[in-house]
Amino acid sequence: MELPKELIIGPLTYSIEIIDGDLIDSGLYGQTNFRTQKIQIDSKLSNDMKWVTLFHEVIHCIEAQHRDPVDEDQFTEEEMTWLSNSFYLCLKENNLGVTIECNLDLDSEDIFENGFESGTMNGSESPN
Repeated sequence: MELPKELIIGPLTYSIEIIDGDLIDSGLYGQTNFRTQKIQIDSKLSNDMKWVTLFHEVIHCIEAQHRDPVDEDQFTEEEMTWLSNSFYLCLKENNLGVTIECNLDLDSEDIFENGFESGTMNGSESPN
């Protein structure tokens, strides 16, 4: 499955680019520019590794939105890697695919305040 062209992560929309650059040659599979809200992923990666790298960068984006940049409790690169690998593998091994469609009848403020108890998921009652 092809990567999306953009993702909404928190309140921000990030563009996603597959680049024919030298990311791998410089020791990176992907990188995120938080200022321009752009995620770049090296074209030389397999499709699975592109998805794992995308999840890795998404976790960086979430962390950047919710943690103080000088906070010593930030995830290390190693923690980011095992978290993104585990998340991707969980989706793949459970045949959930790498895209999950979820139609909720709640606005985001209501979700943060009340959870998913009163919403619906894909037209059926939520699991909670």
